[in-house]
Amino acid sequence: MCLAAAPAALAIGEARAQGEEAHAQEQQDIVVTAPSQRGTAGGPIAPELSIDAGAISAMGASTLADVIAQLSAQTGGTQTRAGSSTIVLLNGRRISSTNEIAKLPPEAVARVEILPEEAAIRFGYPAYQKVVNVVLLPSFASVTGELEDRLTQATTRNDFNTEANIVRIAGDNRVTLDLQYQVGDDLTEARRGIVGAAPRRTLVPLTHQFTANGVFARALDDGLGFTANALYDRLTSRAMLGPMRSDPARGLERTTTTDTGHLGGVLNGALGSWKWSATANLDHVASVVRTEADGASPARSSSGIDDLLALDAVANGALFAVPAGQAALSVRAGASGERLLARDEDGINRQLTRRVVGGQFALDLPLLPKQSAIGALSAGANVAFHDYSDTSAPIDRGWTLTWAPRPMLGLLVAGSREAALPTIRQLGTPLTATPDIRFYDYGTGRSVIAARLDGGDPALCHDVRTLFKIEATFRPSKAWSLIATYTDATTRDAILAFPGISPAFEAAFPRRIQRDATGAITTVDMRPLNIAGETRRDLRFGINFSRSWAGSGGVKLPGGGSFGGGHSFGTSGTTLQFAVYDTWHLSDRVVLAPGQTPLDLVGGNQLGEGLRVGRHALDAQLSATHHGFGLRANATWRGNEDVAPGMPGALGFDEPVTVNLRLFFFPAQQTRLRRAMPWLEGVRFLLAIDNLLDQATNVRDRFGTVPLAYQRGYLDPLGRSFRFSIRKTLE
Repeated sequence: MCLAAAPAALAIGEARAQGEEAHAQEQQDIVVTAPSQRGTAGGPIAPELSIDAGAISAMGASTLADVIAQLSAQTGGTQTRAGSSTIVLLNGRRISSTNEIAKLPPEAVARVEILPEEAAIRFGYPAYQKVVNVVLLPSFASVTGELEDRLTQATTRNDFNTEANIVRIAGDNRVTLDLQYQVGDDLTEARRGIVGAAPRRTLVPLTHQFTANGVFARALDDGLGFTANALYDRLTSRAMLGPMRSDPARGLERTTTTDTGHLGGVLNGALGSWKWSATANLDHVASVVRTEADGASPARSSSGIDDLLALDAVANGALFAVPAGQAALSVRAGASGERLLARDEDGINRQLTRRVVGGQFALDLPLLPKQSAIGALSAGANVAFHDYSDTSAPIDRGWTLTWAPRPMLGLLVAGSREAALPTIRQLGTPLTATPDIRFYDYGTGRSVIAARLDGGDPALCHDVRTLFKIEATFRPSKAWSLIATYTDATTRDAILAFPGISPAFEAAFPRRIQRDATGAITTVDMRPLNIAGETRRDLRFGINFSRSWAGSGGVKLPGGGSFGGGHSFGTSGTTLQFAVYDTWHLSDRVVLAPGQTPLDLVGGNQLGEGLRVGRHALDAQLSATHHGFGLRANATWRGNEDVAPGMPGALGFDEPVTVNLRLFFFPAQQTRLRRAMPWLEGVRFLLAIDNLLDQATNVRDRFGTVPLAYQRGYLDPLGRSFRFSIRKTLE
């Protein structure tokens, strides 16, 4: 137990008739070749969903990163790991990082494919997240500027964002440059109407952020392709922490400055039927946190510098022929080195380093061809190993079985056993103490004020997860797609976030809740921790509908010579898309320490609000466009739950339906407007209302009272907010 030990051009392939004339008098034989779309990810695992340009335009998004965020219901799943992010491919190939594609405009995208988590293995990734394959148009050029202002209704807090973007795409050649600046006002407890608000204390800090992101991609000789990416980001924030206890006339302020630099590169190529890619990433993150009383000296400060160098190479292709097709092999080799230098507020210096060498092998073996009586059947197996300089971890292994009895029907069965290590930041982030934070004690039913301790814990160790999954997809037509997934996962030594102050948690981890001689809580240690284990079973259903009715043709923007190419802006016809996903949490049981009784997080959570798991989690989406007018709505509901039932501090959490709405308009799609005001060509106006119904979680104790620690201002500081945006594209 770890508790006792540290741990290519875009040309949609068309069916071709190829004849072979045996005699002038004889009838010609016709051979039909199946279509092959450019940029597809390939492999035996088919996409769950393919989203075309019309549906993408109907999202009202400004960047590809926004598109992916809008698809959170489709890319979400039940085998996600904490801290893992969506895996993104570009035209079916690996990229160095999502920075390469994040700032591409949605108009440059031909389609987006979403594949199951197991498809990630073929590209050298673990099966933690679904795979998003972005296929770009073969020719695109734009210069875009956007101004956006966000205003909250309750407090008139303002958040202003400006962005400039240049994109050129010509086949595999690509240039992107994006500059963004954002400033957000602070929000104090008093302005939000907090009962018992501390003077000069913020719920949301004042922020300034500048980001510069550049990408350069070139097609080289012999089928090689090279991409380089550079990013710089500076984020500063200032939070007011309230008056000093020793001198209430003076207020505490905390200033945080974080500088992030990234260099990434990827080299892609092919050797026969094999495709390969090599990636390199260099990341530097430096942060300084200063806490001082009204600018007086001396200030308490903590700092951290995190440097990471990672090299990765992946190759996949046909290995040998079998009666049902070609067996395929994917091979990955990688190495990385990371160093974290940290200095706590108490002046304690720490240095953590980690060097990792690893590899992965994945074999896909077709068992039956699609022409067989029961359809296509294939199996896969994978194994991965990692050698860590600071700890050890078991070998990861997994298997898959895919069956497609009909083109419209697919079944995937998979199993895996893999380990996940805590990150260097989880281990060594500088310790920071924040005074006078409101907490709720489930043991007494009272709200308390205590210091909060954040940072890393060097005692964290790796977990080991065993997972079994069954997924079925059904596509009755091109417009409809249905998916159902059952997941059974058991995690040993699971890494958990701080759940809350409850007797069950405090009994297992008494040092996390510090009390004085009178029993009053003085400090709450909110760092992540290992528990003995967790077992959960989930069932997830999803239904998607998407259809476009073509219009008379979109407004074309000039292409910019040989390197660019014309493209449609906005949507000239009509599109309709909706999706509904329901995650049904059948059970979720945790064991805090060896020998303890399992605690059910679904049927009566005894640990705290941090581990609330409602029986159902619903996500719904609706998009519609018609000749330049567009609407996008998202709704979520996470399920009601009682926490610590039967205890003095029992609470009921009544979750609202949260609705976000976007209304947008491409005026140039209206012929009369375009002729009267040519400057409207390439313009988009957007009005977004976040939390349309102005709802927040309603928390009540057994007497029907809202505890001070769960006031609405704490749970939802911003409330309903309005975003106004004007975006102009030139070329």
